Amino acid sequence: MKTPAAALAALTLLACTAGASTVNELELPDISAFAVGIETNVRSVETLDADALTDSLRAADARGETWTVEPLRVGLELVPRRLVGRRRTVEARYAPGEWEPGRPFSWVRVTVEDGGWLDDSVTGVRYVLWLVPCGDGSLRVRRALRAHLCDRPYWRYYSADPCP
Repeated sequence: MKTPAAALAALTLLACTAGASTVNELELPDISAFAVGIETNVRSVETLDADALTDSLRAADARGETWTVEPLRVGLELVPRRLVGRRRTVEARYAPGEWEPGRPFSWVRVTVEDGGWLDDSVTGVRYVLWLVPCGDGSLRVRRALRAHLCDRPYWRYYSADPCP
């Protein structure tokens, strides 16, 4: 007979491995969703107005702008243009993870990072947008988060609050 601790450990392992491949980032709490794919601590995040971003996306689509169906370009166009760092990265991750071009997807996470700021406490900013496909082939912003990278000797973390 297994001890209660061993049974609990086995159930925990089963629960963790069973959900690992089916995590829906749209259902995670803001801080947890923002932290997917990074090792830096996250203290707080700012929730951006996904409906306003979708309105901007739809307005650009109505003007005939072609970037509105390309997730990487959507991320670059929807974040503020005044990025000041020396380094910028843009990444798109599709769900499900086995996605291939031309196949349907549930959502795509677009991350835009601007880093290398010459500031004594804030060294960058990170935006994370989740886009979902619509039936007509267009995209809609389902969720959007932002936080600054606070960087001090011996601690580095993301925060929507002012960095010390």
